[in-house]
Amino acid sequence: MKEEEENGWSLSRACGCRGTRLPKNVPRFPHSVYNSQRADPPKLSEVIRKFLTWGCVQPTAIAAASCHARDSVPRLAEGVIIPVYPRTHTRVTDPSSLQRPHASIILASASSSRLALLQAAGLSVTVRKPSVDEDVLKRQAKAKGMQAADAALMLAERKAGSVSGQPGINPDALVIGADQLLVCDGRWYDKPVDLADARTQLKALSGRTHLLHTAVACCRHGTTVWRHVAAPVLSMRRLTDAFLDAYLSVEADHVLHCVGAYRLEGPGIHLFDAVEGEHAAILGLPLLALLGFLRQQDILVG
Repeated sequence: MKEEEENGWSLSRACGCRGTRLPKNVPRFPHSVYNSQRADPPKLSEVIRKFLTWGCVQPTAIAAASCHARDSVPRLAEGVIIPVYPRTHTRVTDPSSLQRPHASIILASASSSRLALLQAAGLSVTVRKPSVDEDVLKRQAKAKGMQAADAALMLAERKAGSVSGQPGINPDALVIGADQLLVCDGRWYDKPVDLADARTQLKALSGRTHLLHTAVACCRHGTTVWRHVAAPVLSMRRLTDAFLDAYLSVEADHVLHCVGAYRLEGPGIHLFDAVEGEHAAILGLPLLALLGFLRQQDILVG
């Protein structure tokens, strides 16, 4: 414990797992990252963001952990086994040796989850916000009778294409666009507009199975060169009113930024009995298929 007091909080203390002794190669963090005595204790997302930035925790390990709040201090569940990288692991935001030096990758998305997934995989990525009206495009897709998977692909392509054609963009850059549509019994779900809408959506999804059509598309020179869609299957348990009260109190406005009103990488994991499919696709990006394409294009070392 002396080393922890001198060098800052270890991962186990920052996560609230004080009974868990982790290897000595776990990086130590300064008190500015996480200190339970702070007057304004950080949110769970802040702590996770720090861990991802320093490359000490795999995102799948974070997502597998059951998260909850206690005395306003975010903690990961006791007993969670968290794989760690060696102390020599570099910051994930640094260009990776797996990525070719000449390769320029742009993410056409404002999603912090998608950016974190790419950075955690060691990719050097530039972010540009796409200029598309998703609501209008979704209404047009429904009016045309498009399937949800096709609509998600169309939206992903439009996002990537809108950035690929922007002035000042490197024409040789590969632009990645992505979109996700939740479908349950034929109904398309959007992000809730407020907490009342979030409760309504969760009650509608309670005890039922839904699909997350998660699409990704890549553009170069303004032309789509690759696209892919995944369809993870999630079975939500029956939710009681008492649980919904507690859940919405903990998550608050976070649910307004998530289709289905849940973050599987956070307290949203408590909603489900079973989940099938790639975890990254549930978070918003079919990462395995995308990395395979990047290797084919010699953007990543094969």
